[in-house]
Amino acid sequence: MILEAHLAYCQYPKVKKINQDSVVIMTLDQGKEINNTFLQLNNKIESLKDTIFYYNKFKTKYDSLNKEIYLKQDSFYNWKWKYEANRNTYYNRETEVQKDKKYDFAQKLILIAIIVLQFQSIK
Repeated sequence: MILEAHLAYCQYPKVKKINQDSVVIMTLDQGKEINNTFLQLNNKIESLKDTIFYYNKFKTKYDSLNKEIYLKQDSFYNWKWKYEANRNTYYNRETEVQKDKKYDFAQKLILIAIIVLQFQSIK
């Protein structure tokens, strides 16, 4: 059991202290293995970034005006655009409300005119 722990420890690079600096001593094979592992993991990270970008392209969110809410190049919502879209929606709704008020007023005038004509015809 004791030999097994020492054999496992010998596989790793050794660290020596020279003055205030730490020096790592390793074999050439260990260095090549570390470099290969680094390159493989770096390639995997790049491929995952491409995959995430590909799927984010399809997950872009749109609002009711069919404007893009979540920008692909930003990690946060574009708050300025959201404010402008909300303001435009508010102003559009206000113009609709004003039109409805005018339409209701016109209906009331027509109804009053009909009532007045009916009373005129009764006399």
